[in-house]
Amino acid sequence: MDFKKIFIFIITIFIVVFSMFSVLAANLGISKETVSDVIIKEFDEPAVFNLKITNLGTADDFKLYTLISVDITPTDSFKLNSGETKTIQVKVYPTDSFKKKMNGHIVFDYFIKGENTGEQEDQLMINIVNLKDAFAIGTENINPDSNSVKVKIINIVNSNFEDIKLIFSSAFFDDIEKTVSLEPYEKYEFVVPLDKEEMKRLFAGAYVLSADITVDSVTARLGGDIKLLEKSGLSISEESSGILKRKNIVRKTNEGNIPALANVTLRKNIISRLFSTFSPQPINVNRKTFFVDYYWQQDLRPAETLEVVVITSWIFPFLLLVAVGVIGFLVFFYSSSDLILRKKVGFVKIKGGELALKVTVIASSRKFIENIRIVDKLPPLVKLYNKFGATPPNKIDVKNRRLIWDFKSLDFGEKRVFSYIIYSKVGVIGRFELPATTGIFERDNKVHETRSNRAFFVNEPRQIEKPLRASEFG
Repeated sequence: MDFKKIFIFIITIFIVVFSMFSVLAANLGISKETVSDVIIKEFDEPAVFNLKITNLGTADDFKLYTLISVDITPTDSFKLNSGETKTIQVKVYPTDSFKKKMNGHIVFDYFIKGENTGEQEDQLMINIVNLKDAFAIGTENINPDSNSVKVKIINIVNSNFEDIKLIFSSAFFDDIEKTVSLEPYEKYEFVVPLDKEEMKRLFAGAYVLSADITVDSVTARLGGDIKLLEKSGLSISEESSGILKRKNIVRKTNEGNIPALANVTLRKNIISRLFSTFSPQPINVNRKTFFVDYYWQQDLRPAETLEVVVITSWIFPFLLLVAVGVIGFLVFFYSSSDLILRKKVGFVKIKGGELALKVTVIASSRKFIENIRIVDKLPPLVKLYNKFGATPPNKIDVKNRRLIWDFKSLDFGEKRVFSYIIYSKVGVIGRFELPATTGIFERDNKVHETRSNRAFFVNEPRQIEKPLRASEFG
């Protein structure tokens, strides 16, 4: 066997296979330049990149594509000879659904595919933001002795904005209108004169700085803070929240660069103080007739804060007030009614353990009344026993299941008692409630109506005892 020929043959096969793979695999050198990686959700402007592509393999026609929900251009193929370098401007257009659910920096894969040499994978990064998130506004802290303040707006993304219409608003100056253009990460500052007369009426603390920003007919509102310092270098802020449980927070912060003494004073009346808690506890309490003053004091180093939290809970007084109101209403209702109806129910034992109840209605008159009608309605599932107490009903309305008592008059303090028995062959276990009794009467030639309480009975399983004879129902 000629080993030399076999070795030469293997080497030849290896070279051929290697050459074939070299032909089928794309070999590109790629460098990227970001022109603008920002995509504003309110606009249809793309992110733009310059790709410098060098063909390190054989000549071929190449095409760009991606697998995510973005459109990428150019869509036409471009030719690169072996060793040739071209700069391709690529534009990325996310779909509306992609922009809606994505926010911030997004890295995605794209591909450069040759017709004959295969494809090569690379990555691009885009930044998807709302218009309001592309800018930031702010000011320096205001010293009470200052006559002006410096206001700034910053483009915080890598995108150019031209002809931005700005309207700044604050409690310290009249509305300011500006039109500016900003390059990526550029800051624009301008000086605004302060309204000194208005400042005299303002307390120290944080105030709102707002700006309406309009770009290509799209408007967004930005917010920032303006801090008005005390002359000592202390800033103060207050927060209040809650209704029945009222929470007040007072903060004093040393905004200066030297130690400062912070004092906080709060006043409560003699009622609200009973339901208030403090954190931290005040160092001094001064009582004055109907008010109580609480004092806090602390030496603050630069950037240190004294925070006082006061919680006043009105839940218990509110519930007490509601209870008093309900009781007062009930007392007024019963005391103002000329006819008081009180209804009660009791258990009656009968043969077989069936449910039987004795219903009693007591009518009491607080004044002389006449032409009185008492109407009581039978609940479902029960039948009426045909014997009654001392005063049987004048009418039994079988169809409407009603008992009616009529009598001419009642004197002041007079009472009438009506009773009857109902029973049911259907076993009823649990709470058994009877409807209210209605009373209709006349006083001073005017017709009035009143209602009793709603009586109920709780029926529990009972052991059958000696049955009650019919003569015992009354």
